[in-house]
Amino acid sequence: MATQPFQKLCSIRGTSTVIAAAGSKLLGIDLASGKASWKLPRSSSSSTESHTNGEEPTSKRRKLDNSHAVADVTASISRGSSEDSINFKTERLKGERKKSKVEKEAPPPNVSHLFATHNGKHLIVVTAEDKAVSIYNVISTPLGTDLVLQSKRHMPKRLSAATLTPDERFLVVGDKFGDVYELPLLPTEGWVPPEKKTTDAKIFEPSATELTVHTKGNLQALKQQKQQKVMKKEREGLLFEHRVLLGHVSLLTDVALARIMVDGKERRFVLTSDRDEHVRVSRYPQAHVIEGFCLGIKEFVSRLCVVPWATQWVAVGTGEPSLRIYEWLSGKLLDMDDFQGVAELLEVLSPSSAQESEDRKLAVSGIWPVSVADVNATAGKACGQLLVALEGVPLLFCYSINAEGKITPSQKLEMDGNILDVAALEAPPNTSSIAVSIDTAHGAGSTASYMPDTATKRDPVTVFRLESHENGEKWVPSEQPPTMRTAVAQVGELPGIPEANSSGRLDRRKGPYSPLGEFLYGLENLRKKRGDAAQDPEEDDGDEGLGEGGAPPDV
Repeated sequence: MATQPFQKLCSIRGTSTVIAAAGSKLLGIDLASGKASWKLPRSSSSSTESHTNGEEPTSKRRKLDNSHAVADVTASISRGSSEDSINFKTERLKGERKKSKVEKEAPPPNVSHLFATHNGKHLIVVTAEDKAVSIYNVISTPLGTDLVLQSKRHMPKRLSAATLTPDERFLVVGDKFGDVYELPLLPTEGWVPPEKKTTDAKIFEPSATELTVHTKGNLQALKQQKQQKVMKKEREGLLFEHRVLLGHVSLLTDVALARIMVDGKERRFVLTSDRDEHVRVSRYPQAHVIEGFCLGIKEFVSRLCVVPWATQWVAVGTGEPSLRIYEWLSGKLLDMDDFQGVAELLEVLSPSSAQESEDRKLAVSGIWPVSVADVNATAGKACGQLLVALEGVPLLFCYSINAEGKITPSQKLEMDGNILDVAALEAPPNTSSIAVSIDTAHGAGSTASYMPDTATKRDPVTVFRLESHENGEKWVPSEQPPTMRTAVAQVGELPGIPEANSSGRLDRRKGPYSPLGEFLYGLENLRKKRGDAAQDPEEDDGDEGLGEGGAPPDV
């Protein structure tokens, strides 16, 4: 059976530890010793309160299919301190009522975002299914790095983006319904939620009457409305400290923060992107003031990345596909690359993937900046590189960027599998290293077909280092032993792929993705198709109505 790959990587600054997320589990890998261990975060006393103040929603339960005439009923018989379970089947007779559906706990939520503070003291983990933002204290022990849960806050909608403010005092998160929130990194001590407004229950009075309604169906509906005595209860707000910054009417895809000097003063901005080809530039924290837009994009915007060594620029990844460099305050496009020839190259690298879809489209799935100023500082070369991945493509594209914002392809790294994530590693002075996570479950170039059991196992993570050559810097595989596969083998097999989704139904291929690929990838769901009604790509998970910021789902 295929196993979960590492969908997210995070390097803890000041240590040799890399935290990798495989499904819902976190694995700590010490690059210095080559040892690895599962991280089972333990709760601290301060995090206990966050579970009891009403933040955590009712957990979902998986409903098993009971549409057949034969129902599975489980009875538990307790004898003393032991518990034995007896399974038996009963046939439902004609006219007999169906048995109530057996409920089963949903699988643990998968990690969708993973990053750490610059000082390496806190790890931020965002999980998809329970819409939670968890903050862990990173503690160094003689046995390695340990994680202690500091706080856990549940958002009303599933999050699609998360980042830290430059001073790392606040988190800025965005959900798929377009709302962007600001949360303190750590809950403020002594903060008390605002008192609920106590108002008398209002009697419901329909606006229509028998004089304005004439059809039989509408009259029946009016009669039912009159029987409703009390107005529908208002939805309660979040019970933890937060602030709504802004809202998009379209599906939000990414959030980035930047600060630059304007007229001799430092000013801060928040950049947001959505499914409707928009990159919006707003003031921060006065996000209701819109400074401008970065326009000219013909497909959805998938990724935003403010260039760290030139914060006046933003790298934008799209579903065209293209990589664009904007001077975001003025909205000026400086340069772009549209990945010409990648589709043909993919057919050569992965002939089987070309058979899955004749008209397969690509999209930028990740942009990672790597500062390389110290590698060749005396030569006056570029201050860094942009590493770019396309969804379902086993290639890592490396770009150098000059002082005018022009990008130049410098290298293509061919990998054994599709690129999932990249993390810059703690490295000695004048060196740069990265860890690249690849998809070990699907075939190279495929997002739908699993690897056969007889296939050679791949290293889930590969480490590269930057070396200086006559023609410039090149990324080469690191010779640092042992390999990541050896480290992972110490903790046993990775989690398997669940056979059922959160609704309890057997997972089947959905569009261009396998069940696991739907979580690992999913960007193709953002692409608008002519003649199809636009809908939220997120499966129904109980989110109804408007978000707190008043932004409706994309329609």
